[in-house]
Amino acid sequence: MKIHNNFLKLFPSQLKKTMPKIISKSPKFLLDKGFRFASSLGEKGIDRFSNFVNSKDYSEQYFNQISIFNEEEQSELLKIKINLYEKYRKIYFKDAKKDIIPCCQRLDFKEPMVEDLLMKLDKNTMAFAIEGRVPFLDHRIVEFGFKLPSKLKLNNLSDKYLLRKAARDLIPKQTNKRKKRHFFVPIDSWFEGELSSLKEELLSKSYIQKQNIFDYNYIDKVNKGFSKSKLFYSRQLWTLITFQIWHKQYIMQEKVKI
Repeated sequence: MKIHNNFLKLFPSQLKKTMPKIISKSPKFLLDKGFRFASSLGEKGIDRFSNFVNSKDYSEQYFNQISIFNEEEQSELLKIKINLYEKYRKIYFKDAKKDIIPCCQRLDFKEPMVEDLLMKLDKNTMAFAIEGRVPFLDHRIVEFGFKLPSKLKLNNLSDKYLLRKAARDLIPKQTNKRKKRHFFVPIDSWFEGELSSLKEELLSKSYIQKQNIFDYNYIDKVNKGFSKSKLFYSRQLWTLITFQIWHKQYIMQEKVKI
């Protein structure tokens, strides 16, 4: 978001439109040097990147990076018009032209942290009677963090800038300078193996049409594009399957064999 705001917006529109084509022709090993799983995102990942690069809307930029289904995909899947970007634009990106960092920070703090990250931590620790702790969410640290200028959080492209400075004499140098690492569960291989029959059952054309919630045309698009964009589409399939299991068990009152 910061790179886009400071640099990409200065690029000629024709160059920005060409960038995704250049990326699609680049060797996979070069893509993976920039982002470990870049090549696995495939054609659909490049399409999302293209939307991000060419967008002038902060809300659209944000969701094309982090959402499992962006606004266009949600509208296509549900057969109704979804105004995702407009909603978040009004709530979180009103002051984005002044400084994009606190806008994204506030959104992260209010929504995905609560509904995703902390939820996963709480469910998985409690399931095994483990007490999880999140010391950086002490309200005094959070309040202090929100008062800091953005350059102490993201200095040029150096993330966690102030934290790294504060901890430089307390932890090994290689740890202090280490880049952030992403972690992905291998759901793409699961859908090719043990979850394939469940996918066929709960996302079949007959089941989807009988259920009348999703548009099967989009699910068919996901299935056809899966081989070329496994990492991207596996997240969408996982989300759909999770919903289908919940719906069948708690709405339809039917058992699901997993």
